[in-house]
This record gives sequence, structure tokens and C-alpha cells, in this order.
Amino acid sequence: FKKEYNIDDPILVSNSLNDITISLKSLARSTLISLLSKTDGMKIEQHIYTIELSLKNELNYFVRKWGIDIAKVNIVQTKIISTAEENQHNQASLHPALNVFTKIFAGIMQQQQQQQPPNVPTTVKSSNNSTSPVLQLLVQRLKPVLNEELVRQIKTIYQFNIATLGQFYLDLKNDHGSCDIGPCPLPSIDVTITLSNPEDLRLLSTTDSNELVQAYLNQRITIDGSLQDAMNLKYVADALRRDNILLFSPTI
Repeated sequence: FKKEYNIDDPILVSNSLNDITISLKSLARSTLISLLSKTDGMKIEQHIYTIELSLKNELNYFVRKWGIDIAKVNIVQTKIISTAEENQHNQASLHPALNVFTKIFAGIMQQQQQQQPPNVPTTVKSSNNSTSPVLQLLVQRLKPVLNEELVRQIKTIYQFNIATLGQFYLDLKNDHGSCDIGPCPLPSIDVTITLSNPEDLRLLSTTDSNELVQAYLNQRITIDGSLQDAMNLKYVADALRRDNILLFSPTI
């Protein structure tokens, strides 16, 4: 897709974003995937104008805080139905929406892979075989605030991967909510958040969701899933503050 944008406040942009091009691509990709996942794959072409308008509005919701205005968004490739010749070439038929993702994001993903440093581990593991005391403390302090109200507000399952510490999950979609150390045992995860710096775990305790968005735009964290769902973690921070629970001591 193509996007046209104006920089209304160059100083604010330079103070907020490390790389405006990469940040906008990452944000647009995440937002578009979220929009397309809510649209019938066979009707995407019919509603392309509405999708473009929704994408523009959602992007502006985020970027205007950093002195940027998205003037226009144009999705230039939207073919979702394969020809008979293409189907014959492919052994298996893909979900219609997958063709959209492939065509729109192939160039972006290729660029991101080229920029990725070599020998980057594909999984996040704890630095030793024992459970991280930081994650033990985090889970211990999160559990008391989980309840049906949070589940109704958030309705999302999160998986967190933290470099040098390991993994934990937060289920705010089922029953009273739950969290524990390790990979999520549930079959479906809505949002996966990967942190290369354990210090960024502090984002869980901030009630300002813009801090999480800025960390994402500046590539301090990666988010696989809806950015809006990730921002809903602010409700967890609100609950922690309401119950006077300090998620972390002054230093991790």
C-alpha cells in the first residue's frame, strides 16, 4: 500500500521516533492486519475504500500525537482470488485473506528481514535452567488483580517473550483470568509481545498506553497481533494502581 503524510511538528517527530519510515511501516502493517482480520476475506475488494479510510483514521489516532498527519492511504494490490492457472500451480488453496497479506506485505517483510542482524535467535530463552525470579515476582503480583471485570474489558490472551528472562502468559479472555510462567498452553494467542530489554517490562505498569505505542514505533518491542489489544494492557496497570500493587521494585 501507499501512504501520504505531512509532518506538522518536525521537532516533536524527531524527539518521538528514531526512524519515521520504519515506524510508520510497522504501525501501518499491524493496523492493517488487524482491520483485515475483522473483514470477510471474500469481500475485501468490495470494501477496499472503507478499509483505506479506516486505516487512515486509525493511523492518525496514533501518529498525530507525534506531529504527523496521514493525508491519504491507498492499497494498491488487493487480488484475493486465484486464477485457474494459479490454483493449478499451487497444490493447496490458501485462505482468501492470506493472498492479500502476502501481496501487500511481501516487500515490507523482505526489507525487515534484510535489516535484521545475522544470527538473531528465533526464540527467547532464560539465561539458565531455573525460573527467573523477576518473572516469579511479576506473576505473583499480577494474579491478585485478575478478575471477571478485567476479562470483560480486555478479552485478549497475551504471550510475553523477554530476552534473558524467558516467557510468561496473561489470559484475560477466559473465566476470571490467569497468568503463569512459560508458553501459553491455550491453542490460540491473540497478541505476542517480545522484549529485547527486560527493563521494558515496566510498560506493564504504566497507565499511559502511548508509552507502549512509542516503544513499538521505536522498535524497542515487537508486537504480533492487534496494537489496540496491546494498548488495552493499560487496564491491568489501572487495576495494579487501584490496589496499590507495585509491579516492580525501583530496579529490576
